[in-house]
Amino acid sequence: MGHADGMHEVGEFYRNGIVVEKNIDIAFEWYLKSAITEQNTTDEKAEFFHWIPYDKFENIEEIGKGAFSTVFKTNYLNRYGSHENVAIKIVKGSNKNKEPFLKEVFF
Repeated sequence: MGHADGMHEVGEFYRNGIVVEKNIDIAFEWYLKSAITEQNTTDEKAEFFHWIPYDKFENIEEIGKGAFSTVFKTNYLNRYGSHENVAIKIVKGSNKNKEPFLKEVFF
């Protein structure tokens, strides 16, 4: 298991209260660390969820809005030097309450 996988597992422990007190905020921080570490260390293009710095996005366009989230399409310059089309989903209030965001990610 690599460092990113281990960080993700620590996040799982905090999300589920395994051996530690359940804490969604700390879990989210570990998931974020895992995504950033995976992006910086992997040579494979196999990850589905990872951190992308905002300054890498170009031509952000809103494509949908609902009661709980807004979806945007954009493209970004990936670490391989090519542009990719991606979707960004912003869950309302996710910066305050991370539980709905994490449920959405794991769904």
